Order: sequence, then structure tokens, then C-alpha cells
Amino acid sequence: MPGRRLIGSKILHYDSVTSTNDIARELISRQADEGTVVIAAEQTMGRGRRGRKWISPPGVNLLVSIILRPQVETIRLPELAFVVAIAVARYLIDELRLPAKVKWPNDVRVNGKKIAGVLIETIPGVDKNAPWAIAGIGLNINWADLPSEIAGLATSVLLETGRETDIESALSGILDSFDAAYRDYCCKGLSEILEQCGFNIQRSNTTNDRHL
Repeated sequence: MPGRRLIGSKILHYDSVTSTNDIARELISRQADEGTVVIAAEQTMGRGRRGRKWISPPGVNLLVSIILRPQVETIRLPELAFVVAIAVARYLIDELRLPAKVKWPNDVRVNGKKIAGVLIETIPGVDKNAPWAIAGIGLNINWADLPSEIAGLATSVLLETGRETDIESALSGILDSFDAAYRDYCCKGLSEILEQCGFNIQRSNTTNDRHL
């Protein structure tokens, strides 16, 4: 509806879950509303692309999943990863003044290091043109001591700014940013967003990023 935020109209908070995407999938089985958001302080079995484990200590990062049902063909759903990544980068640039860049298709980087990743999972709907999708976002916020195996590849808002950031404020800012980007995507398609975003889109065939 015009004037009403679709993304985050309902937000469910959890202390610890296997994965926020798992909770979102369960909610979809019960016909959850589009735009429902699941956030957790801890994931015990967080995952990224290609089955990789998502590493995050409890209580310091943003771990969130968003339930979506865009009226687009199933083949286009992977585009959502890029739409979400753009929204996260916009938040980092506009609100935190960080030089965020999007690496195709689902990474957000600051000063050459990964600060956020996006995982899109799809669930077929009754109508083949209206499948469900879950957008999982992991954004490193107040993580100071990254493990040695990813310290050279990843960063956090705290490491980049030198100060802690309120996780709930970050969530609100990202939901606002994504709500606008998602509406544009559903109405105008990905090409319109690409023309408007103005980011340096880094395309790479390498897979040296072990954080996601």
C-alpha cells in the first residue's frame, strides 16, 4: 500500500535459532504475510551460498530473514540477492558514511573486505508465477575479533568506524532501504535499479570468499 512499509510490517525476534531462514520457511508453511521479518541474536546452523557455514558470534551482528512473494517468474528470483545487497549498501553509505560496494551477485564490501552477504532461498507456490522467497541477510556490525581464517577477507561496521552501532537501528535502516528497492524491483524490474543505484558493481569469477 502507498505510504505503508511492506517490509517489516511484522518483526519476530528470537534469542537463538538454527537459522533465521529455517524459521521463515516454517512461517511460510503457515501462510505468513509477505514482508514478515525474522531476526535472531544467534544462529547455531547459519548458512550461506553453496552450503557454506555462516560464522557469527552471538549478539554482535545482524542476522535477519525477510519473507517475500514477488509477482515475478521463478527464473527471476535470484535477482533478489542483488536487490537486497543494493539496499544494504545504500544503508551503509547513506547512514554510516561507509564506502560500500556491491560484488555480484550477493556480497557487500567495504574497503575490499566483505561486510555483508545475502542468501536467497525459494519455495514453490501454488501459482507457478507466485513462488515464495526468503532473503537472508548477515551484516557484521559490532564484531571486533574476527577469526584468523576470515580476518583478511571480512570486516565489520565496528572495525570500519571505530564505534558500536545499535543493531535495532541498523535493522530499521536496512528495512527502510530494502522496502524502497523492493517496490522499485517489483514495479520496474532490475534494470531500473541498476540505472539508479550508482554503485561500483564488482563482477568476479573467483570464489576465494570463505565467509559466505
